[in-house]
Amino acid sequence: MDVTWSCSAHANTINRELAEKLKRAGCHDVYIGAESGSQKVLDFIGKSTTLERVSKAVGSVKRAGLNVLTSFIIGVPGETARMIKDTIKFAEKLNPTYAQFTICTPYPGTRLFALAKEKGLLITKDWRRYTTVEPIMNIPGISAEQLRKLFNRAYISFYLRPRYVLSGLLNRRFFLIKKAISGALDYYRALKT
Repeated sequence: MDVTWSCSAHANTINRELAEKLKRAGCHDVYIGAESGSQKVLDFIGKSTTLERVSKAVGSVKRAGLNVLTSFIIGVPGETARMIKDTIKFAEKLNPTYAQFTICTPYPGTRLFALAKEKGLLITKDWRRYTTVEPIMNIPGISAEQLRKLFNRAYISFYLRPRYVLSGLLNRRFFLIKKAISGALDYYRALKT
C-alpha cells in the first residue's frame, strides 16, 4: 500500500534498525519527546532516559533518512534560566528536522498540578490560558516575563541558525524560514515597546 505516516517514539525504544523498518513501511516523520537538555529535569519529570540516549535516538532516526521532530518543555519547577539555555543548546546540538518548545503547564489531575497547587505556584486557574505557550506557574528564580523571553529565544535561536536556514533553503522548507523570520521580527518589535 502506498501510505505514508508519522509516529511517536520514546528515546529508549528507537534505534537505527527500527527506524529503517519504519521508513520502509512508509513512515516519514518520527516525534521524540526529548523534553530537556538537563538530566536533573528529565529525572524530575520521570522521563526514564538520559541525554545520551536522546542523542542516540535522534541520530538513529536521522541516519535512517527520516525527519525527526523533538519536543522540549521549559519552565519546570526547580529549573533555572541556565538549565533552559542548556535545553536550547541541546536542541541545536541534536539538530532535528523540527523542534517544538512548550512552557510547562500543570493540567488538573496530574502530579504536577498537585505539586503546583500545594506549593502555591499557580498564577491562574483560568483554563483558557493553559495553552503551553503562556506561563501558568511562578517558577522561583524565573519571572513569567523572563520565561516568555526564553520561550521566544528558543524558537528564534533554533530556527534562525545559519546551519538550519541553509538546510531549509536546500530542502525547500521555505515556509519555516519565512515563519521564523516573521516571528523574530515580531519578537524584536515587542522588545522595543
